[in-house]
Amino acid sequence: MATIGATVYLAAFSYYRKYRQFVDTVTSAARSVAEGFVRVEGHAMGEHNLVSPMFQVPCLYFALRIIGVLDETRNPLTYSKGVKFYLQDETGKVLVDPTALRPDSVPMIGSNQVSLTGWKSSGPGSFAKSQAETSSESPSQPIHIQTFTADFVASYLAAHPLSVTARMALLGGGEVRLEERVIAPYQHYVIQGTCVDNPYARDPGDVRMISKGPGKTPFEIVDETEVTLRWEKARRTRVCLWAGGMILGSGLVMFIFAAHEWVAVLACLVFLGTVVAALKAAGIPVKFG
Repeated sequence: MATIGATVYLAAFSYYRKYRQFVDTVTSAARSVAEGFVRVEGHAMGEHNLVSPMFQVPCLYFALRIIGVLDETRNPLTYSKGVKFYLQDETGKVLVDPTALRPDSVPMIGSNQVSLTGWKSSGPGSFAKSQAETSSESPSQPIHIQTFTADFVASYLAAHPLSVTARMALLGGGEVRLEERVIAPYQHYVIQGTCVDNPYARDPGDVRMISKGPGKTPFEIVDETEVTLRWEKARRTRVCLWAGGMILGSGLVMFIFAAHEWVAVLACLVFLGTVVAALKAAGIPVKFG
């Protein structure tokens, strides 16, 4: 228990670092965005739309995630595709390149259980062919999601033959959960990324572009307001600090007084009560029964 508490408690410092980075970064107007790490709030606008593979939603970016099939970074295997679009506010617009956008930050529109039984892949080459069908230029050719998923897993397995989860999903013929996230045109978003010079600028409005920065610099987009996002980041920090500290303390007490059962029971009760109090203080509803 002490180890778990220490892990949660240390995670709070990572959340706090992200919270401080968010607070210390002023939301920029699209017209006057400067080079470096920025945050911009506005509506997504674009001319060339895509069509998401699972729900067939017109979008500017989509990420299809296969929950349970892990890639080399131990994250869900993800197929994403996007086109450059503008984030527009009342002052103007700024170009956004969604390449390398953090997929789990993009708003989710839905999920579905898909069975790969009977839908064995035709091979890695068939996945490359099916990618062209995700463009809005061919709306009359809807994608068969089972075949698309099987081909995607097979393509990844061909490049990473030691992937156990991909092999189990493809050869096991079981069910996998698909999760689809999209950036839809005309919707409101808050984006954090790095503003750089656009080497392919064709007009004065495209001189600046928001994209992925070097290293671990955040690059994410959410469909929340700045106030909501600030509260959410602060809540995560408080929960980890309270819960992690009490789990760690309770674990140490139980370890020291392991020979006294009543002390261990009391420590557990104090721990549970403090966690409930921390959750309520952070604004998370707690219900029993």
